[in-house]
Amino acid sequence: MLRDAPARLLVAAVIAAGLLGGDLVAGAADRAAAFTVGVLRRDAIVVPFATYDGRKWRADWPEPRDHDDVPVSLRSVPKGWWGAAGVRDTWQAWVDRDPPRLLTVLQPDWYQAYCRHGVGLKTDYRAREPLPDPRARPYPTDGLVVSPPQSVTRIDVLPADDPARARVAPAIVTMFNRTEREIEGHPVGRAEREALTPVVEALYAIDGGRVVYVEAAREYPQRSDPSACKVVAFGGGWFVRGGDNRYTPLQTYVTVLDCDRDGASYMLPLGVLRLGDRTFWLAQFSGWDEEQYEVSEIKPKAVERLAVRFGGGC
Repeated sequence: MLRDAPARLLVAAVIAAGLLGGDLVAGAADRAAAFTVGVLRRDAIVVPFATYDGRKWRADWPEPRDHDDVPVSLRSVPKGWWGAAGVRDTWQAWVDRDPPRLLTVLQPDWYQAYCRHGVGLKTDYRAREPLPDPRARPYPTDGLVVSPPQSVTRIDVLPADDPARARVAPAIVTMFNRTEREIEGHPVGRAEREALTPVVEALYAIDGGRVVYVEAAREYPQRSDPSACKVVAFGGGWFVRGGDNRYTPLQTYVTVLDCDRDGASYMLPLGVLRLGDRTFWLAQFSGWDEEQYEVSEIKPKAVERLAVRFGGGC
């Protein structure tokens, strides 16, 4: 029994130190729970974009700049870039519908991020598809990566004939009408606008369609030439289905754009993480001139953006 006394005294000392001078026990638990998420580019480069420290999300990895110095090795990457999860030399990759696989980091490397340069982690990933021009905008993202490994829920891409499209349609019409009425100087009159039904262009879902993210557009033709486009209203957001099978908005937007849709941003859903009773939706948003990565929490009556990282732009 005497041999156990030093161990008991050490545990007591650690607990006492936590009570008196900071919660060391809780701190250790947070470090154990910490993990980092990122995107896997088709060129095998991992770009970390957010770290969960056990309590909150942070975006510590540097954003793309005009010029970046690339660390010569993994161990020379500045400590502050890694966040609470620390150095990550292996990553769990979620690509398409394949089982998750482990990737090994070979070295830090730079990549083209629209008109800027970013620093990422070159891995041993091998893409099935041919590699595009490195200057492609946006450059293809093949999946989500997590380190250490986590359980990820895939986000479903619902086809055009999925019943959820018909169920969510009334909520989309209401959302477009309400938001466009508030746009000052709208180039299309209300009666003309509301005679047209927005077209759902993309629909992403979790939990059997209980929560969906929608992208929709309402194109307005020229009066002099109905085959030509005048302007387009583009919008979307998250909706939740209630017990009556009706969808209500959680967070939505609508913007009026030129017909080339310069300024529109399209979602690439990456996956969902469930931590306790919290649901985090991870996504990339890309347009002609820039992209960003986001972690959003899906709450019963709202969506809160918790981490946003600029992914490149011009």
